[in-house]
Amino acid sequence: MEGKYKFEMIEHIKEAPMQCFIAAIEHSSPHWHNEFEVLFLLKGSLKVTSESKKYTMKNGDIILFNSNTIHSINCLDKDNLALVIQINPAIYQSDYGKTAHFHFHLNTSETEQPQITDYKQLQSILAQIGMELFLKNDGFQYYLKSLLYQLVGYLFRYTHYDPGHKAESERSNLDLEQLTTIIEYINKNHQLKVTLNNAAHSLNMSISSLCRFFRDKMGISFAEYLHSVRISHAKELLTGTKHTVLHISEACGFMSMASFYRAFRKATGTTPTEYREIGEAGQKRGILQIQGYSIVNPIVGYELLPNYIAKSNSKEDNRGSAKH
Repeated sequence: MEGKYKFEMIEHIKEAPMQCFIAAIEHSSPHWHNEFEVLFLLKGSLKVTSESKKYTMKNGDIILFNSNTIHSINCLDKDNLALVIQINPAIYQSDYGKTAHFHFHLNTSETEQPQITDYKQLQSILAQIGMELFLKNDGFQYYLKSLLYQLVGYLFRYTHYDPGHKAESERSNLDLEQLTTIIEYINKNHQLKVTLNNAAHSLNMSISSLCRFFRDKMGISFAEYLHSVRISHAKELLTGTKHTVLHISEACGFMSMASFYRAFRKATGTTPTEYREIGEAGQKRGILQIQGYSIVNPIVGYELLPNYIAKSNSKEDNRGSAKH
């Protein structure tokens, strides 16, 4: 468990400095990565926490998580699908310099921020990226690069963004280092009786500063995060081992079976036993879990993506096909 929530390494596809997939999202614990991430909800609804604020996403909504920004996702509707695109900042640093950092403001579910009147162009670009990567028709790698640059160009031209400053970057790095230390402490000790008092003492912080710093950076309380780690570890043990439910309850730091069942049902909507049965069935079907993302069969997402592609594009494609 050590470091699991500390930092996520993104493996880029070979065709472009990015990762892209369609996922059914159950729960993604607070985490961050160097890439900035665009989350495009194709179906269902999600509760998202980013930069200490909570948002509700619905069909068609788009949110951008900036580089090294703590974010987490929880499903409101288990029948959801989202297109996830994670992009290496190097794509614009080649023009602005290796230390350049931009903070983009893109969240269609947020009513308070200045809004772009029409997001259809952005939806179309994102959908086309997904289509090219999943279909892999001849020349897809070139269309993919072109669309990725269109996406970055759209962000600079149509969204509000702030250039990063060196001092802000250094302060952010220090905060992440301190946050990493706290998270590693939780990950190492979640199976024990962790209290704010002993945590603050071990981390050389006061209880008030620990609580305030953690909530400010994570958007949830210290206790809520500890609870999510215990539940996440329980899920892994339920689907990855043959240990009894009692053993797992104790191994994850729950004081009794009753409290474990109550907390687990509240977090997942199922009992530990039911979750184990569902998990075993999922493993037999080859479902891949990454940070709470269930990577689904591309054909499922492919059926939704054309709904968001601008009609003018399909007409141009048809004219192009007619020439052959």
